[in-house]
Amino acid sequence: MAMLMIGGCASGSTSPIRDVKLSEPEVVRSLDLRKRYGLPIPRSSTIIYIDSVAVHHTYNEASTIVWRDTSGVWRWSQASEEGPGGLLPVERKLEYFKEAELSRAQGDVLDRIIRNPRLYSDKITTSGHVGIGAPFHVMSIVSSHGRATLKWSARLRGDGGGIADIALGHN
Repeated sequence: MAMLMIGGCASGSTSPIRDVKLSEPEVVRSLDLRKRYGLPIPRSSTIIYIDSVAVHHTYNEASTIVWRDTSGVWRWSQASEEGPGGLLPVERKLEYFKEAELSRAQGDVLDRIIRNPRLYSDKITTSGHVGIGAPFHVMSIVSSHGRATLKWSARLRGDGGGIADIALGHN
């Protein structure tokens, strides 16, 4: 199963939203994944980037972006790539690219969490076991309410976990 991830170079990159400097190398790398295949990079003043990487037999990276469009509808996009870096010598290739509109209920949950100041200051808590080849995630949230970067393995809990569950499909 392919894992999700967003990332990039350590020098940073300009975000497609509000020209905010993205310094998280994982987020920049994730945007580079999309650029490599000519895939769209959404623009929004409220956007969530998630980079997920899993390495074992192969290297799997996924770039997930969730954003509120200009009409207020929440949208989801994910690109997954498999490549060299694990135990097996494989060629780099795009596994899939998908886009979808989130449900109104999911959008309402995202709006509620993003408005909550606790999201931008809480400690990261996780649950579950991190097994061999388990993904490592980096999520960068940018909104008019604040910015947060969360890094984790296993299952993220709390407000950040609510966002991750919607974006990564753990509903």
